[in-house]
This record gives sequence, structure tokens and C-alpha cells, in this order.
Amino acid sequence: MAGFDDLVGKARDAASDPRLKEHLNSAQAEDISDGALDQGEKLAGRLTGGEHDEQIDTLREQADRRIGNE
Repeated sequence: MAGFDDLVGKARDAASDPRLKEHLNSAQAEDISDGALDQGEKLAGRLTGGEHDEQIDTLREQADRRIGNE
């Protein structure tokens, strides 16, 4: 369990690093998150046969507002 505790401690240290916050708020990170959301939206649309496209689009927009920065 000590290995897991060490990992958690390192994650906490990394999360408080201002450089990480800067990278997460970058245009590149926004592009990556938008791409991931686009792919998820396409996959959900295919899996549902297009029957729930409106709801999927709404959820994608909500997710983008929560994790996006532009």
C-alpha cells in the first residue's frame, strides 16, 4: 500500500504545480479536449443509431463548458 500512497502524494504535488495549471488552460489542451468530445459524440451517435443526437449534442456542449476554457 505504500507504493499507492507514494503515487497519490506525487499526484497531489503535480496537481498543485502552477505549470500544470498553465498547460491545462492552454489552447493545445482545449484542442485536445474538443477532439476527444467530438469523437465521443460521434461514437454515441453511431451506437444509438442517431436516435438521440439532440441529447448527445446537449451533453457534449455541457461537457465542453465544464472542461473547456474557450
